[in-house]
Amino acid sequence: MGATDAQQRIKFVCHRRCRYIYCSNQMTYLKLHKFWILPRTKLGWLSFGCADRLRDNKYEFLLGVILSIFDSQIKTSITIITIGLIVIFGITACWDAISSNVLPDTTLGLYSRGFWENYLVELHGMVLELAVVGGLILWLDSRRTGRSEIKRQLEDLSDYALLDAPEINLKKIGILKRLNDARVTNFNVANLSVFGMLLNNFEARNGKLIGLKVEQGVLKNVLFDGVMMRSSNFEGCEIKNSRFVGSNLLKSKFKGAVCRGASFERTILERCDFTDCDLQSANFKGADMRGVKFDGANLKQCSLMGAKNLDLNALAKASCLDYVAISDAELKILIGLRNDMKYQKSKGRP
Repeated sequence: MGATDAQQRIKFVCHRRCRYIYCSNQMTYLKLHKFWILPRTKLGWLSFGCADRLRDNKYEFLLGVILSIFDSQIKTSITIITIGLIVIFGITACWDAISSNVLPDTTLGLYSRGFWENYLVELHGMVLELAVVGGLILWLDSRRTGRSEIKRQLEDLSDYALLDAPEINLKKIGILKRLNDARVTNFNVANLSVFGMLLNNFEARNGKLIGLKVEQGVLKNVLFDGVMMRSSNFEGCEIKNSRFVGSNLLKSKFKGAVCRGASFERTILERCDFTDCDLQSANFKGADMRGVKFDGANLKQCSLMGAKNLDLNALAKASCLDYVAISDAELKILIGLRNDMKYQKSKGRP
């Protein structure tokens, strides 16, 4: 990147756990490390040169801690009350020295030494009441604000669901991550498109994501548990260390996807298309596999124990069936259809 490009202004978005900057002319997203000095949810404009100076600032971490305190009402209140308690305790503990040197015999109406002694005693009770009552009010208010924010995020996700652009897809991924961070796992969004995006450490349970589109994307450490996901599209997708448990993937497409080690345990896969899909070491235990296509798929060391409605003729069209785990009766039939496959007769995963 040249000197002129380095001075261009770029829009940055600070997420909760990582910060990205969007370069408009290159249509790329860059990650900023040690970007502590700005509030996590702030939007603004920044130049590359300024970002470098901020990154090199040796006080960034301290400033980040201070800003994170004032970014939360509860943290701010706790900090103020703690400082107040320390000051009051210090004055009370050193009252003899303070009253002798600062206010030895000064009186102004009712403002005498006895007045300040009584006032210090009352301050202890006031601070305690403020900490309890004020903390409770702030906690209830933060919960109300949190629920409102979750509702707004879900509405935004529904509004952006059908739009398909790099900036919008990144925003949708950010919304999903923030909702997961807020312990929201039940989603009811139709035709959600995150084409070509990375969905990492995500969890969805007992919701509806009908028509989910993740073509050419990456699913990493993702769990779909009991989710209605029929007519979803995972073509060309790379699925790593992810599980579909007890979900419904009726008529979903996995053409050309890499699903090594993926789990589809107890999942409805009726009329799914796994053409040219890499399913090595995948787990289909207890899955409903009526009408599934395996043309050209790699099923090496795949577990099909307990799979329901399995069509062995369709299974025989896979490119590789070496050491597939299947019942002895089904294995005998499959060997007759594919005498080139390698196998072992013992049950369970090889």
